[in-house]
Amino acid sequence: MKAHNRSRTTRKTVRRTPKPRRQECVTKNAAFLIIVFLAVFLLKIGFSQAEGESSLVKLLPSAGQKMWDFSNQAAYIFDPEKIEIISGEARLRTNAPANWYDEAWPYRRAVEIDNLPNGEDLANFQIEIKLDATNFDFSKAKSGGSDIRVTSHDGTPLDYWLEHYDALGQEALVAVEIPYLAAGSVEAVYLYYGNPDAASVSNWENTFATGPPVPHIVSLTSGSTYDAFPALERLDNGDLMIAYRSGSAHISSDGKVMLLRSSDSGQTWSSSLVYDDPEIDDRVDLGLTKRSDGTLLLPFYTYNVTRITRSYVMKSDDNGLTWSAPAAVAPLFDSLAVYGKLIELPNGTLRMPAYGLFLDQEGTSSMLVESTDGGDSWHFKSYVASGGTDFNEGTVLKVDENNYLAIVRSGGASSTLYKATSNDGGNTWSEPARLFKGA
Repeated sequence: MKAHNRSRTTRKTVRRTPKPRRQECVTKNAAFLIIVFLAVFLLKIGFSQAEGESSLVKLLPSAGQKMWDFSNQAAYIFDPEKIEIISGEARLRTNAPANWYDEAWPYRRAVEIDNLPNGEDLANFQIEIKLDATNFDFSKAKSGGSDIRVTSHDGTPLDYWLEHYDALGQEALVAVEIPYLAAGSVEAVYLYYGNPDAASVSNWENTFATGPPVPHIVSLTSGSTYDAFPALERLDNGDLMIAYRSGSAHISSDGKVMLLRSSDSGQTWSSSLVYDDPEIDDRVDLGLTKRSDGTLLLPFYTYNVTRITRSYVMKSDDNGLTWSAPAAVAPLFDSLAVYGKLIELPNGTLRMPAYGLFLDQEGTSSMLVESTDGGDSWHFKSYVASGGTDFNEGTVLKVDENNYLAIVRSGGASSTLYKATSNDGGNTWSEPARLFKGA
C-alpha cells in the first residue's frame, strides 16, 4: 500500500507521541488584521500554513481494492511509531519543532510581525489578530475558543484576550500583548489550538496590564435628564470639552445646548449652559469643531416638536469661556438641520453637513453648506444625497483635496445607510448606494 501525502514533509525523525508536523515559511500577504492599541506603528504581518493540519495522509488501496475501514486498527499491520490512525485517517508521526508549546495542542499558526519599516523598539504593546475562514480552521478548535493559546517565538506563553469568537460564523478577534519587538526586526508569535480538554486562560486585565487601564465608567451628568449627541474636542489650553443636548426626553421643548469641561484629562468635569430657548427644543448633534487657529464652532438647530426649523452657529475664541450670539445659517430651506463635524479646508473655507427640505418636498435631502468668512455666513454648496427617499443625518469625510466620502441615513423608524462619493472636491456626488438596512 502507498501513502500519498497531500503536502511536503520536511521532518522525518520518528517519535512515539503524536506531534504537529511541519513548519513552513510565513506568507506575508495572507489575510490578517493587526491593530496596535498604545501607539501607531507600521507593522506588517502574515500567517504561516497551519502546522499539524497539513500532515494528514490517506492510505489508499491498489486498483480494484476497497477503501479500508480504519475504525478497526487491529485488522491491519503498520508501524505505530511512524503511523497513527485518527477518525479513519492515517497520520505520519514526525518530529515537532523544539519550541512547541505543549504536546496536548496538535495545531498552531505562526503570525509574523514585521517591524522593518520602523526605526524604534516597541515594548509592551497590544496587537489584534483577526481570524476567519481564510486563515483559521475553526473545526479543529473548541467551539468557544477556550483552547486558544498564544506564545512567543520560543514557546513562552503570552497574555491574550479572546475579544470575540464565533465558530459558526467563522470569525474571531484575539488581542495579544507583545512584550518587545526590536526596531527593524521580524518576529513570529504562535497561536495554538486543538486541545479538547483545555480551559480558557483569556484575560483582559493581564493583556492590557501595561496598556490602557481597565475602563472606569462614571456618569458625567445627573442621569435625571435625557443627555445625548456628544461631541468632544481637546482645546488649545489642554482642556477637554464636550457639547451635548440635554432635555427631559429624546424630543422635548425643554431641550438645551450644554457643555462639559475637564482640566485634568477627563478625571473630573464641570457643566455649563450655552444656549436655551425655553419655547423650543434646542439640539446639538455631534458638531462641536475646533478650527486650526483654535476657534471653536458650535452648530445647533431648533425643533418645534413637529418639524425642524432653523440652524445656528456660535463661536468662541477663548477656549469656550465665552460665546458669540447664535448666528442663523441663511434660510436656504424651510427646514434645515446641521449634523456632525465641520470640515476646514487649507484656505480656511468651512463645510458643514446638513439636511433640510422645502415644505412642498416629500423628503429631506442631505447636503453640504459652506462658509468663506469663518462661519459668519453660509451658502449652499451641494446635494450629497437627494430624491426618492428621506435622506437626513450624514457624516462627511474629506479623503484628500478632491475626494470626499459621505455616509447618510435615510428613513425614520426603519433606517437605512447609504454611501455617496465625490471626486471633484464636493461639488458633485455619486448616486447614493445602499449599504445595509438597520433595525
